[in-house]
Amino acid sequence: YINFKLEGNLNENNKKTNFDYHLGGYQSNFNAIQTISLHVKQNKVIQISFDVKAFIKMISIQSNPKMMSPSLKAVELSKLVAKCFHIING
Repeated sequence: YINFKLEGNLNENNKKTNFDYHLGGYQSNFNAIQTISLHVKQNKVIQISFDVKAFIKMISIQSNPKMMSPSLKAVELSKLVAKCFHIING
């Protein structure tokens, strides 16, 4: 199963790099499942946001533009994905 998917292209220094990140995997060494906890106030409307720009800054798209299979690197990237969720309101 794919838990997180991000595809696109990055234009940097007049160089276009296509990227594909399909992160998942459930077997012991490659278990990419992450748990996030977001604190919200009861009885409030909330918005959960994912900061794509922060994720892209944490990884090196030029040196690793594709991640399509379970691996230790996919687990590492999944941990970074979990850090990019936050509450906008609440």
